[in-house]
Amino acid sequence: MKTDFKKVRAWLKLLQAPEIGKARAINLAKTLGEPYTFIEENANRLDDIDNLSDSARNFLRSDDFNYNWLEIEKLMQKFDIKFISILDDSYPIPLKNIFDPPPFLFYRGKLPPNGFHRSIAIVGTRKASDYGKLQARKIARQLSEAGFMVISGLAYGIDSMAHWGCLEAGRANTYAIMGTGCDQVYPPRNRKLAEKIMENGAIISEYIPGHKAERWNFPERNRIISGLSLGCLVVEGSKKSGALLTAPL
Repeated sequence: MKTDFKKVRAWLKLLQAPEIGKARAINLAKTLGEPYTFIEENANRLDDIDNLSDSARNFLRSDDFNYNWLEIEKLMQKFDIKFISILDDSYPIPLKNIFDPPPFLFYRGKLPPNGFHRSIAIVGTRKASDYGKLQARKIARQLSEAGFMVISGLAYGIDSMAHWGCLEAGRANTYAIMGTGCDQVYPPRNRKLAEKIMENGAIISEYIPGHKAERWNFPERNRIISGLSLGCLVVEGSKKSGALLTAPL
């Protein structure tokens, strides 16, 4: 699938506009269509939007752009990063129904052609016991053998074992939801695992290419792990673990 860069740029610009957050951006797109149609192709349509502030309207008409667009485009081309918006047919249907759905996703690899209809999240602590790692790998392998996709976060410990277990079975694909841009693999030592995942599955992120790992990114991405899954299995986790925050989402 060839990336339409004007589509990517328009979504990013819309989210930078004053007083327009993710929820309003999604509502505008659902009403008016892809943002490039009313930002770049026919900016006069901005006059028809109710309750749009002058500052937002002027920003969307301007050449201002708060990101380094050339760097984003370069990274997307270098790492073959694809883009889908919430308006695309390939956008995961389960994500549309969660609280705070991402307006778009970046990914490397392949999304499931029939959607995330049979997927289970397996998450847990990075500091897992040997027994916990063994069980995560075993359960993921059994789920894959039964035809379930496995969703996790590529972290050390339980996440990594879940991905490896699914890959070992080879019956279903596994998908890693990132807390960084898709141009990066975090943690870096899981680069080999990420490459194996992308052979038939994908690494997926709501963050723009170039976005570095920040502590708050990982709890935020947990809603996507949960939203893509029929259920969430926490193998091991402390009382303050991010894994325990994922399960109730």
